Amino acid sequence: MAKKNKTLVYGSIGLVVLIAIIVGAAVVLYTPTPEGEKVTVMMGFIPLIQYAPFYVAVDQGYYADEGLNVSITYTSEGSMGVIKQLAANNVQFGYAGADSVIISRSKDIPVVSIYNLEPKNLFEIASKKEKNITNPENLVRKKVAIAGFGGSVYAMDRMILQEAGVDYNNVEFVAVGAGLISSLVADKVDATSVHLAQKVILDNMDVDTNILWAKDYSNFIGSYHVVTSEQISGDNPELVKKFVKATKRGLEYAATHPNETADIYIKFNPDAAKDRNLQLAIWNAFVEEVWSPEQLDKVGQPFTDTQWEEAQDILYELGMIDKKTDVSKFYTNEFISK
Repeated sequence: MAKKNKTLVYGSIGLVVLIAIIVGAAVVLYTPTPEGEKVTVMMGFIPLIQYAPFYVAVDQGYYADEGLNVSITYTSEGSMGVIKQLAANNVQFGYAGADSVIISRSKDIPVVSIYNLEPKNLFEIASKKEKNITNPENLVRKKVAIAGFGGSVYAMDRMILQEAGVDYNNVEFVAVGAGLISSLVADKVDATSVHLAQKVILDNMDVDTNILWAKDYSNFIGSYHVVTSEQISGDNPELVKKFVKATKRGLEYAATHPNETADIYIKFNPDAAKDRNLQLAIWNAFVEEVWSPEQLDKVGQPFTDTQWEEAQDILYELGMIDKKTDVSKFYTNEFISK
């Protein structure tokens, strides 16, 4: 019976993801409405507990302390959808991957990374233990599930293979949309491309897995940043400084108050209440991997040209960008508190 209940839980998660992909629209859920300058920050997917630093900063009044009235909105188009809305001046801030910033700059979209909130690459390729896939070479002539072609997950998979000296053309990538977990469980593929949250879900389903971590091949390229437009960064530095300061406070509180963080997240995504224990497990996994007390000082470290150059070189070699551009324009360290 327990297995059946778990199936229902993960089936509902898949349905929510599928609906988000089909609708493809930005939505705004619970947001307190204090007085202050109206600001919108966009996440690259449906409400997820890994966005907790932003939820906590709203709920605990950290943005309000800075005179900001922050709303959180979403897109089903991933980091590129976030950057698209930044470029159109529809939002002031976003949460996006380093790879998407590089791709956008290659298309002359003036987006800027301002704070490295998630400095580790938490993408991975997961496979069942019995498949005995313990290194990238074992993926040759195997089927690997991806959400779709062209996104960050697909880029990370090819990066792992390329950096390991494996020709990614010898691996069969299968686009499965929201079925990354179900396709692996049902043995429709040999491996699946996931992020840390999906690994926790697989563990919770008692699926024994081997993991190929993307961070073992390139860490920075899969990091996630607070981003804004060049225009806002240049014309309204005080706004950016306030937003970064409050978001950092949100992270510090969320990382040290996991149970309360799970409850705050549920305010923004009430449907998650039925899966509270799973959500808490996911949050604890993120804290352990990235935001534990001994790692918090690594969050928001200054960006370097070398980080961006190495990541840009990888994307260029993968054919994800058709030109290289000046990496010094990809970021600013102006708003990192000393």
